Amino acid sequence: MLSTTKMIAGALAGVLLAAGATQAASPGRAGGSATITVEEAQRIATERVPGRVEEAELENRGGRVVWEVEIELGNGEDREVIIDARTGEVLSVDD
Repeated sequence: MLSTTKMIAGALAGVLLAAGATQAASPGRAGGSATITVEEAQRIATERVPGRVEEAELENRGGRVVWEVEIELGNGEDREVIIDARTGEVLSVDD
């Protein structure tokens, strides 16, 4: 049977890990090696694909931190613009 101290330590470690993961993935603050803010990512995306931003998420793709910005074109179609969260380079535009 686990002692109370070990149970509390395990619970605290889980909370700290969860808090760190939430902060790293928070769209308002680019985590990890990201230097591009969500506002900058949205501006970059709409310069490439004019439309209305529906969503912007900070993701990790193959070890690279990227912004995934979904844009509504106005004709019922959407595009997803993938932007390097460190450099601001547009990596792809997907249907």
